Amino acid sequence: MLDSTPQGFLTIDRFADGTDLWLLATGTGLAPFVSILRDPATWQRFERIVAVHCVRESSELAYRDALEPAADHPLFEDRRAGFTYLPVVTQEPGFVGLRDRIPALLASGALEAAAGLSLDPARSRFMICGGPAMVEDTHRQLMRMGYRLSRLRAPAHIALENGW
Repeated sequence: MLDSTPQGFLTIDRFADGTDLWLLATGTGLAPFVSILRDPATWQRFERIVAVHCVRESSELAYRDALEPAADHPLFEDRRAGFTYLPVVTQEPGFVGLRDRIPALLASGALEAAAGLSLDPARSRFMICGGPAMVEDTHRQLMRMGYRLSRLRAPAHIALENGW
């Protein structure tokens, strides 16, 4: 069970503005984002929310049943229209969908295309949680794209946390 109230440093309070929230996770790094999605303040604050969950095999896609577009789940109530779920599977032959690491999907524009939502520093905010290599590589890629890390006294575009 996960708390319905996000706590700690990985919260939407890290951002001063923005309309699009991108939740980028690997493995168990998705768990804090489920709490964030359960918080009504998240849905009031952002017009569009994109959850990206990258794993090696599709059997590791925790919460997939709740996050899939057709899911009838209390997590969303009437908010499904502003939400996109993008599962990414990197090492399973035959998986149809996104198959590369998150930093590469950002660099190539494949993540934007799959979400149907353009990245823009004026609108896009990123929360990153997962394995240390993914967090670091994704942070670096976003910095190359013109985004900055949020600090307590200087809100910006990126909030991150290692998932272990």
